[in-house]
Amino acid sequence: MSDIQRVLTYRSEFFGVPMSMLTQEVLRGPSDWLVGERELFAAFTSSLNRCPF
Repeated sequence: MSDIQRVLTYRSEFFGVPMSMLTQEVLRGPSDWLVGERELFAAFTSSLNRCPF
């Protein structure tokens, strides 16, 4: 299990559920950018932070 998965499952009512909802809104909600573009931005930012996406 990755570190982010551990954080999301630890006290999920405090962090996991709200963070998952926010992530879905950012990556799948209304936007001028395509879903694929947002995914690419997220993957690129993760790579800069040396965090697997």
